[in-house]
Amino acid sequence: MSCRNESDKLMGHWHSVPNNSGEYYTLDFNDSLQTLNKLGTIGLKEEFKRVEGEVFLYPLTFEPTSDYQISNDTLTIDGQYKFVRIVEDLKMGDYYSSSRIAINLKQSTTMSLPIESLNNKRLSPILVGPAKKTLDDSVYMEVNDVFIEKVDLIEYAHREHDKWYGAKFNMVIHADSMASKRRIEDIIAIVEPLDCIDNILISSYNYEMDRMEFDKIETDGNISYE
Repeated sequence: MSCRNESDKLMGHWHSVPNNSGEYYTLDFNDSLQTLNKLGTIGLKEEFKRVEGEVFLYPLTFEPTSDYQISNDTLTIDGQYKFVRIVEDLKMGDYYSSSRIAINLKQSTTMSLPIESLNNKRLSPILVGPAKKTLDDSVYMEVNDVFIEKVDLIEYAHREHDKWYGAKFNMVIHADSMASKRRIEDIIAIVEPLDCIDNILISSYNYEMDRMEFDKIETDGNISYE
């Protein structure tokens, strides 16, 4: 079989086999680009120009490799990294593919905004919800692939301010349905006074449009979150 036919077989959307924490990578291939974690809300998102006969799986592999095989709907890279072709629509799950927290977003409202409507698209996430692969109902906070406590939120905000080169950014709370309104209000009370934050947003999901949207928190800290 020719390399061109093998390249064509890569086209589409792939999920890595989840690890013990329930995290997985996504790969998307089109005619010109390969994208790692295309919709990823946290963690690494990388886009590479496609090279015929090669795939790039940074950070798992640091160089492009031609060592990949496709058998039916399974892609194996370097003999060890396995991906499965996904045909059905799992878009919301892909937003949180690399997170350690499971998120089931609330339904968007008529006031929710798509990302294109935000003047400031610098988004720094806080995930709130139960851990993946867990048997209890505990609710955690996650940033930058680690669990944190409320006392860590100010330091996180300052680090994000540095990451955005001193520019104001939007703090985005991604809350699972198991996260209580009180838990969300506690986060807002800590980060709202910080000058480095432009807006505090809560993510929601527009199931009809199949996309993530955002609700702005008013300066009085009141939220309509059930």
